[in-house]
Amino acid sequence: MKTTLGLREYEDVLDPADIYSLLGKSAMKTTLGLREYEDVLDPADIYSLLGKSAMKTALGMREDEAVLDPADIYSLLGKSAMKTALGLNEYDDVLDPADIYSLLGKSAMKTALGLREYEDVLDPTDIYSLLGKSAIKTALGLREYEDVLDPADIYSLLGKSAMKTALRLREYEDVLDPADIYSLLGKSAMKTALGMREYEDVLDPADIYSLLGKSAMKTALGMREYEAVMDPADIYSLLG
Repeated sequence: MKTTLGLREYEDVLDPADIYSLLGKSAMKTTLGLREYEDVLDPADIYSLLGKSAMKTALGMREDEAVLDPADIYSLLGKSAMKTALGLNEYDDVLDPADIYSLLGKSAMKTALGLREYEDVLDPTDIYSLLGKSAIKTALGLREYEDVLDPADIYSLLGKSAMKTALRLREYEDVLDPADIYSLLGKSAMKTALGMREYEDVLDPADIYSLLGKSAMKTALGMREYEAVMDPADIYSLLG
């Protein structure tokens, strides 16, 4: 956050999103190069640690609320993620983008389990609500990519990743009901909707759900490869 505030002098020569995009591309290269550590370190644990750290950071950064809306940070990350996705096509032959998001999903589960110590100061649903508000800002700022990337494709990729994550998270069935995760997201969505009234002049809330619907369709069409291991109906049932 402090770095972003201090880097404004470079706005004429370097888009902040490019920095995050570079980090994203680097993360991909790092993931590919770290396979030698799979016997001693679960990649998901790394992301889980980052998630826990993010929580601590959010709690400690209230001093910056006067100059920077936390949602703007996530919005920047969203824009960067788009640039990263566009620049990572060269890895399609060695790494399915959906696997990356699936790993993040598994990590999020580990993070959620490890963050119970913060329940007295931060409601987990507030975090997801912030992400939702950020997603709206990201969508508004990403219109420049409409000629190269359909926003629905992004959500479709996330949907495909969610499927992979669900398949890999069976090891947590003894400590966390998958349905509880979606319930948490639902509660967060409600908070997000209530907090997003300020955007009514630029974005119809219905458009967001419409985009998600279009994405869901693309996801369903692209997930036929999983029919052997998971009934599509079970996914929708879990969401319900």
